Order: sequence, then structure tokens, then C-alpha cells
Amino acid sequence: MLKKLWLGFAIIGVAFSGTFVSAAVPTRGSSENGGDSNVALWKLLARSHQMTLTNNGKKVTVDREFVCAEQDVDTGACDSGNYLYIFQLNSASKNVTVSFAHLTGFDPNSQFISPSYGMMVCDNDAFNSLELCTHDTKPSFSSKIGFTSSSSETTFTVPYFPKFKAGSTEQGQGLTLFIGIHETSPVPFTYPVIVIR
Repeated sequence: MLKKLWLGFAIIGVAFSGTFVSAAVPTRGSSENGGDSNVALWKLLARSHQMTLTNNGKKVTVDREFVCAEQDVDTGACDSGNYLYIFQLNSASKNVTVSFAHLTGFDPNSQFISPSYGMMVCDNDAFNSLELCTHDTKPSFSSKIGFTSSSSETTFTVPYFPKFKAGSTEQGQGLTLFIGIHETSPVPFTYPVIVIR
């Protein structure tokens, strides 16, 4: 009887913890976000200067870019409140955990942005060559990336970083991860904090 009761509490704990777990991540094509001809409507924050993160003997370089998922840039915000945070990572380290914290409006099953997390792939260079994305491998490397999340933090587990094919200058080269959030008010939007472990 005690074992059954403990199992019941364990199941309730998982159900109410608000944690989402996935053994692989979905992909999203950069062309879903817009094209070269209407870049002013979707590119909210252009590619940043490269940052270097270190922790526990691991080192990752990061570029970031913010995009309006509905192609509705308006005076420094996305009118719909639908933001995509895009991060391109490169590293020689193995088994790296990449966490994005202080998120607001994140839902792994979002009705506003689908999918709301995963790997951004370069799916149509002739249409969109101006966004950070990954020229993916076959089969997709996304099947090797683990994912967990709560309402305010997402964590990607990356076993290693392949040498992906280089894209255009704006597409870059590396593993490109994204998180989609929906803000109930389009401004102000929050900047996520990125941490590696």
C-alpha cells in the first residue's frame, strides 16, 4: 500500500511541476520567418557581436538575433507579441547543457508560435539568406538534442557540435537554436539570460 501511495505522489509531482521533457527537438525553417525582400518586417535585432561563454572547462561561442515571428516589426517591438530568440552556437566541448533563463511567455505547446523551440534550419537560401540558421545534416542533428523547460527557463542538451556547412555571412555557421515566446503586451520584451554547464 505504501509503495502505491508513493507512486501516486511521484506522478502528481511530475504532473504539477510544470516541466516539459523531449528527447529530440523540432526544426523550423528560416523561410517561415520571412524573406530577404521583407527583412525590415521580421528582423527586430540584428546579429550580435559574438560572445564567449565558459563554465566548468567548457567553452561555447554565441551569436544572437531576435526576430518577429509574424513579420510585424513596429518601432522596436513585434506587434503580435510573438518573438523568436535565435542563438547560433559553436564549440569543441562535448555534452554541453545550454539554458535560457528569465523567459516570460514561453510555452512548449504554444498556440501562437509552432514550434516554440528547436533548431533553426536554412531551408531556402534563395528566399531567406539574412537570418542565423544551420545548414543541417542528414538525418537531422535535431534528433540528438535533448530539451526540458519550465515556464521561465529552457534547457537544450547538446552531445557535441558538428562542423556544419557555412551559410551566407548573415546565416553564419554553427548549431542554431531558437525559443519562441508570446508576450501579452508587445513591449517591453525581456532578454533571456544564457548559461552553459
